[in-house]
Amino acid sequence: MRIFSQHTKTYILQLSLFIIASLFYGCSDETITNKNNGNGAETYIQFGVMTTNATPPKSLVKSGQTDSESTINEIQILVFENDNYLYRVDGTNIINSGTYSATFKARLLSSDEPTTIYIVANADAEINTNEPQAGESKAAVKARLTTIISASPISGNLSMWGTYEFPSGLSATTENTINNIRMLRSVARVDVIVNSAVTNFELVSIQAFRVANNMQIIPNDPTTTPSVTDPSIPTGTTYTINTDPILTAATTSSVSELYLPESPTPSSGNLVSDATCIVIGGRYEGGTVSYYRLDFNPNTAGNPLGQILRNTRYEFNITSVARSGYATAQEAANNISSSMDTRIVLWQDYIKHVVFDINNYLGVSESYIRLPGEAGSSYDILTETDLTTYTLTWADVEGNPSGDPSSIGLDDDHFQIVRSSDGSTISVTAIEENSADDDDDVVRFVLIRGGALELLVTIIQKTVDPTPEPGPGGVVWAETNVDLPYTFADQTQIGKFYQWNRNVAWASTGEVTGWDTTGAIGTDWSTSPCPDGWRIPTRAELQALLDSEGRDWRIVSDQYNYPGVWFAPTQAEAVAANFENPGNGLFFPAGGTRNATGGLESAGSNSHYWASDVNPLGDVTEILSIANGTYLIFPINRASGALVRCVHDL
Repeated sequence: MRIFSQHTKTYILQLSLFIIASLFYGCSDETITNKNNGNGAETYIQFGVMTTNATPPKSLVKSGQTDSESTINEIQILVFENDNYLYRVDGTNIINSGTYSATFKARLLSSDEPTTIYIVANADAEINTNEPQAGESKAAVKARLTTIISASPISGNLSMWGTYEFPSGLSATTENTINNIRMLRSVARVDVIVNSAVTNFELVSIQAFRVANNMQIIPNDPTTTPSVTDPSIPTGTTYTINTDPILTAATTSSVSELYLPESPTPSSGNLVSDATCIVIGGRYEGGTVSYYRLDFNPNTAGNPLGQILRNTRYEFNITSVARSGYATAQEAANNISSSMDTRIVLWQDYIKHVVFDINNYLGVSESYIRLPGEAGSSYDILTETDLTTYTLTWADVEGNPSGDPSSIGLDDDHFQIVRSSDGSTISVTAIEENSADDDDDVVRFVLIRGGALELLVTIIQKTVDPTPEPGPGGVVWAETNVDLPYTFADQTQIGKFYQWNRNVAWASTGEVTGWDTTGAIGTDWSTSPCPDGWRIPTRAELQALLDSEGRDWRIVSDQYNYPGVWFAPTQAEAVAANFENPGNGLFFPAGGTRNATGGLESAGSNSHYWASDVNPLGDVTEILSIANGTYLIFPINRASGALVRCVHDL
C-alpha cells in the first residue's frame, strides 16, 4: 500500500477541490447550447443594454414607462458567423439599474470571423420551443422565433431584442465591455385617455378586435436607432383574435394595460371590416354602456391607417363625445365611430439620432426641422444623454462652431434656441416672419456638444405661405377627396364612398357587406366626415365648380391610377395642370359610385360627388357627376354611395 506524504495529500485535496469547483462552475454558469458549432476559446463579455423610453420628458404626455416594459429577467444571446447561426448562450448576472437600463454577463467563443449577436430578452420559452438550428440564416431564425397570441391580454415582462456586431471577430485575449445597446420591444402599447374637458363620458372598458394571432419576436428590417418602419408579420398570420375586455380601474383612462402585436394595413383596402382596431365601452351622459371604435390612424407619413408598429405607444386622446355608441362591441368593431373625436399621440423610440463613445451617449429626436414662416412658430427637440451636461453653439454646415458655447441657449436675428433646465428639451422659436417676398428659406445650424460627442441640428424656416386664393364658389377646395372620416386621401387615391348624411366610410374597390339600404333623413349633412375646419360643399358651390371654363380629362397613366378631370378657371390652366404643379386646377378622379344596394358601378369612367344640402324644389339629394364629356348635377337616391370633396371658407 502506497503511503502519501502530508504535502502530497494537501496537493491532492486542493486538486480535488479545484476539479469539483470547476465542475460546479461549469454547471452553474451560463450554458452554451450547440457549443460544438463554434471554435475557439471562451471569452467573457460584460454587456450594458438600454430599454427604449416609451415616453419622452414632456408634460403633455400623461404616462411613463412601466416595469414590465423595461425589466429584463431572461437573456439569450444568439451567435451568428457570416450570417449563419452557430449557438446560443444564457446571459447571467442580470442587474436592472434604474428604469431604462440593465447589465449582464455572457461567455462566448472567440472567433476570427465576422460575428453578429442577437440579444433576446424575456423570451426563453419561445426560444426553447422554436430552437434555432445550426447553419440557419438570420432571416430563417427570425421567422422561426414567434409566439402565439390569445384573447388574454399580453402581460408580464415584454420580449425585447437588440443586436451588436464584431466585424473582426471575437478576441479571447481582450476584455470586452459593451454598453448602450438599444433594446426594441416586440409589441406596441395602447393607452386610451379621456380629455379632462370631456365631462359627459365615463370610460368602462378597452379591448382590441381583429388582432394578429401570431407575433415575430425579432424584427425583419430594423433601423440603427433601433426602430422599425414596417411590421414583421409571420407567414400564415390571420387577424382573428378579439382580446378580452379590460375593465378600467379609473373613469378617465386606460394606461399600460393593453399591448398588441404588429399589424399591417389591410391589403384589401377595406379598412372598415379588416383593420385591427380598438373598441372602448363607456357611459354617455350616465346611461347604459355602449361601444365606440377607435382606429390606428396617426395621420403621419409612414403610418397608414390600420398599421401597428412594435415599440410604439399609441395614445388615443378622446376630445369629445356626441352621443351613445353601438349596442355591442362587435357592432362597433364593424363600423367607423361617428360620435367620438379622438386625437392620436404617436410615440416611437423618440430619440432617433444617437452618437456613442466607449462610456457615454448623446441623442436627439430630430436633427433636421422645418418651421413655418410665421413669427412665433416653434418646435421642441427632445434630448437624452447620460452626460452631466451639454452645450449649444452656432455652427456652419460642416459642424464647425462659429460662436461661444452656451449651456442655456442661443439667439440671433431669426431664431431663439432655449435649453430646458433639466436638459431634456431644446426649444426652437422663430423670432420674425420670413415673408414670401424674401423667397429664400432661413437656415441655421446648431452644434450640440457633450464631452467628445457632437450632434449637428439643421433648422429651416420656410417662407410664409400666401393666403390661398378662393376657388369656384368663393371657397378654398381641398386638394383630394375624403378617405376615412376626418382624413384626406393621397393624390393618387380616390378616397372612400359615403352615403348622404352618414360618415361611415365604404371601400372604393371590391364588394362590401352590411350596406344600409335606407336613406338618411334631413335637409343638410349634419355628420360630416370632413376634417376639422372643412365641410361638404353646397349645391351652389358644386354648380360654381361646374361653371369653370377650363376642363381637361385625363386617362389612366403612370401618374394617374384613375381617370378624372382637371377643373380650372381657364382651359389653358386645365390643360397645364398636374399633381406636381396644379396651379389653380382641381383634380376630381372618376372612381365610380355605389348604387343603393352597395354595388360598385362606373369605376374608371364616371364618379359622383355629394352636395351637403337638398334641392328645395323637390327635397331630393343631388350629386355632381363627372365623366369624359358629361358634367352635370342631378338627383340621386340617399342610400347611394358617392365621393366627398370638402371646402373651407376663407
